[in-house]
Amino acid sequence: MNQKKFVESEDVNTLLHNERLVLLHKGIPAAITGNIVLAAILAYIQLSAFSSEALLLWLISMAIVLMWRVIIFVQFNQQPSFGHIARRLAHFRVSTITTGLIWASAPLFLFLEDNLALQSILSFMLAGVCAAAASSLSIDKISALGFIFPPLLALTTAFLIDGSRESLTMALMTLLFLGFLTFSCMRSERQFRENIYLHYVALQREKELGHSEARLRSLFDLSPFGIVLSDYRSGKILELNESLIVSSGYTKDELLQLDKWEITPNDYETQELTQPGHLIRTSRYGPYEKEFMRKDGSRYPVILNGVLIHEPNGRKLVWSIVEDISDRKRMDKMKSEFISTVSHELRTPLTAITGALGLLANHLKGDIPEPMQNILRIAQSNSQRLGQLINDLLDIEKITSGKMNFDLQPHAILPIIEQAIEMNRLYALDYGVDLYLSKNSVDRKVMVDTSRLQQVLANLLSNAIKFSPKGEQVTLAIVDMPNDLVRITVSDLGPGIPTNFRNRIFQKFSQADSSDTRTKGGTGLGLAITKELVEKMGGSVGFDSIEGSGSTFWIELPKLSDK
Repeated sequence: MNQKKFVESEDVNTLLHNERLVLLHKGIPAAITGNIVLAAILAYIQLSAFSSEALLLWLISMAIVLMWRVIIFVQFNQQPSFGHIARRLAHFRVSTITTGLIWASAPLFLFLEDNLALQSILSFMLAGVCAAAASSLSIDKISALGFIFPPLLALTTAFLIDGSRESLTMALMTLLFLGFLTFSCMRSERQFRENIYLHYVALQREKELGHSEARLRSLFDLSPFGIVLSDYRSGKILELNESLIVSSGYTKDELLQLDKWEITPNDYETQELTQPGHLIRTSRYGPYEKEFMRKDGSRYPVILNGVLIHEPNGRKLVWSIVEDISDRKRMDKMKSEFISTVSHELRTPLTAITGALGLLANHLKGDIPEPMQNILRIAQSNSQRLGQLINDLLDIEKITSGKMNFDLQPHAILPIIEQAIEMNRLYALDYGVDLYLSKNSVDRKVMVDTSRLQQVLANLLSNAIKFSPKGEQVTLAIVDMPNDLVRITVSDLGPGIPTNFRNRIFQKFSQADSSDTRTKGGTGLGLAITKELVEKMGGSVGFDSIEGSGSTFWIELPKLSDK
């Protein structure tokens, strides 16, 4: 134990002194009783050998000191507060040491050199008194040593004065006994200090635990998300916060009488049964979207996340975070309806505008002045961009709402890639970029919707073409991958993808350059749509890029057997 911690911490020292003071004063009644009994026995034994005046004087001295100790004990019990600790401890020590001095006077004044029996009785009596004192006062070495040193040193002196061989032997034994008691007192006080420090540490940890629990309780109570503790096996709700109560329509007492199955619609039972296995394997579950039932029977959507914990007795409990997403669902629905309505309302007049612009550009080109032809080209380009935006908005709305249909059929992948190259070649020529299919490409069968895969390839090729330097080429390749997958890659030699943009590249409306002065057009929806379409066909999408050295986007699809 590092004793410096006692010195450096005022709280530890205070606790040490308080505990010491209480324990020392608790021992006063027993000490007084023992001193009275032993003093009476000693006086009775020595009465025949010494004058009654000497014994009476010794007994009166002992009585005065013991009365002093009684007063100290009574005062402490009447005012048990720990004010003036140092003064109270000093009074106790002085009274204790004085008692030891009274006992020390016994071998000096009541020691008969020629009476071995009385010497032995006195020696054993002083040894017992000192042993008892060392035991009861060991938590304070000053009191303990102050009590035992005077009597035992006085007894040693008496034996040395006697000078006989037996007396010298007894003197040596008394000194050895004194050394043993001193070592015992020192060790006991050290253990007492260590125990007090451990007690202090426990108190501090308990206090910190209380503060931590208060902080967590405030987080638990004030969290905008529902938090619930349930039994893993039965699903019974054990604890919950106010947010869950507000969403459910139940009172807290009502919810505590329910289990998770009673607030879960029956049509989620199959999905619910798959969660425990994942929970046991990873100690976590979620995010998992489902519905809960309110008290009135209506449903509300939630997203669940949870963690499995084990109590010391082995009981398994589950902490769950319940996010009520009713408002989010309502806003998503309103947004989808707005986008769908606006997009359809825009498509009809835009189709007419685009057709009229195409008619002017193709049939009346020679009759239109050159400046007007430039304006016409800009209008035609912008109408096409607006048309693409509307198509992207409609596609993302269909995907989000689950209304986009897929006709998945087995197809050879190489003809689809070759067709995509031909369909986008004119677009590439406008940018001065060549499209190239790697000669090492393989042909494999995959289960896809060809129109959706063409849309995916058009998005990837469009981006690669736009960001490629003029005169460079965009390379496509088809390669086999482990786990029966085939990968389609689209590589360019453009500027690459900025590091700070990579984690959101597949998010809706995300663009590396979102400023008003950007030079590359686009809605920021192409890659988001690509990711959704590929995943709907059972594949995955990703990219590899070195900033300044180009990018490679890839999609992976499960291969079908060639049979």
